[in-house]
Amino acid sequence: MSLRRTFNRDGFILIKNFFSKQESSFLVSEAKKLYELPEVRGSYMKFYEKTPDSRILARMEYFLGARNELNNLVEKRVNPLVNEVMDENMKIFKDKINWKLPGGGAFLPHQDQDAWSDFPPNFYVTAAIFADKSTSKNGCLEFVEGVHQNGLLENNNGEIVENVVTAMDWTKVETTPRDIVLFDSYAPHRSQANKSKNQRRIYYMTYNKEIDGDFYEDYFDRKRKEFPPDFERE
Repeated sequence: MSLRRTFNRDGFILIKNFFSKQESSFLVSEAKKLYELPEVRGSYMKFYEKTPDSRILARMEYFLGARNELNNLVEKRVNPLVNEVMDENMKIFKDKINWKLPGGGAFLPHQDQDAWSDFPPNFYVTAAIFADKSTSKNGCLEFVEGVHQNGLLENNNGEIVENVVTAMDWTKVETTPRDIVLFDSYAPHRSQANKSKNQRRIYYMTYNKEIDGDFYEDYFDRKRKEFPPDFERE
């Protein structure tokens, strides 16, 4: 079955060994470099989780423009794949990387479309790229096959309601840094807490259809205004 048919049927697709060993090594090292970058006003955006004793870096966004080699890899390898699976040209909408450190909490069941409904596109696709092995123990992504075809599900502030969640058959998708996962913005997904001793880092590159427009700068301008990084808050 073609990549496009599988994606359309299930709402997500796992492609094993998409990246070469050299590319995957670069993605791992780049995640470490992103973590170590100092905060810069008006540039990439770092967001932290507060604990009783410290702040923990949880997410970084808007970094492609500051990381030429990573941007080149996305443009040369990821963008063409997304265009192929969607059978049309797609435009980058947002970029981020999530850190789930040992003990890091779960991401509750949700659909991405709900979070971006204030922008014109009515559909997005996200490429998940892995900087670590992602396993059931450290909180790998989980999806539900075919439910994306039902549109937005009943939710409470973006979280899919419990009776809907328990009625669905969730699939755990374990990956390595050589793999890539594409998923529909209507595909329900979640991840459990990290119960391992190792971090779990995932890049997310989200796209909208090129015919819908270019919203990359608009998205991050609004994000910086409405929810700025700690570093930029007065």
